[in-house]
This record gives sequence, structure tokens and C-alpha cells, in this order.
Amino acid sequence: MKKVIVWGKFDGLHDGHLEFLRRAGELGDELYVVVIPDRKVQENSGMLPREVAGNRKEKLCGLDFVSNVYIDCLDDGLNSVLNLKPDVFVFGHDQMTQWEERLQKYLSSNGLFPEYVYLGVYNEGIHAKDIGGGV
Repeated sequence: MKKVIVWGKFDGLHDGHLEFLRRAGELGDELYVVVIPDRKVQENSGMLPREVAGNRKEKLCGLDFVSNVYIDCLDDGLNSVLNLKPDVFVFGHDQMTQWEERLQKYLSSNGLFPEYVYLGVYNEGIHAKDIGGGV
């Protein structure tokens, strides 16, 4: 079974998120999602998410093409990712940041070498941040 994993805030789950998740899921047999905790969202963006992490997780768990959802972050050790040992880690086109670079270094230092895939623009490039929501 080829395991695919993604991470993000997923605050205000919208069509762009759904398209991204579906496309990521097509790269393997099982799709896992890591939701960034509220405190890390606030630290990274200066604002708390509109929805608490538990609610964001619950909505994602309700998607029939998602195998499981975790609330985790790099600073907490990303135990969910280390335990899953994903084959593919998928990023959105807007996730080429220092966090992804840190993630790749962290995973390799823990003996994990998944394939890293950056998906192209989805939902015609429209994000929740463009309509008053989160990313």
C-alpha cells in the first residue's frame, strides 16, 4: 500500500482544499492528513484559525477518500508522520516555504525519504485567504 500524506491548516474547508486532497490521494492507495495545531497556526500567521484543530480534523475525517487525520506539527516531533512512514509527501503549489525545507531535513534525519510532490494550481488558484478565510 502506497501511503500519501499532506499537511496544512485546512481552516474553512473549501473546494480548493477538496481538489488538492483528491489529487494528492490519486498518487497512492491511502491518504493521510496532518492538521497544523491552533498554536502553530497563530505562531506562523499571527492569527488563530477560525476553526479549532479538532473541528478541522473532524471535517477532514468525514471525507470518504481520507484514511486518517492527525493533529501534529514539526515542533512536536511529527510523530504521526514518523509512525506512518509515508511513501509520498504532497504539497500544494503555495507551500514552498521554510517549513517544507525543515520538514524534508527532519524526515531524512529520521531515516525517512518519501517522494516529495508539489501539485500545480488547483481551484483556479482561489484560496480561502482570497475570500476572507484561511489557507
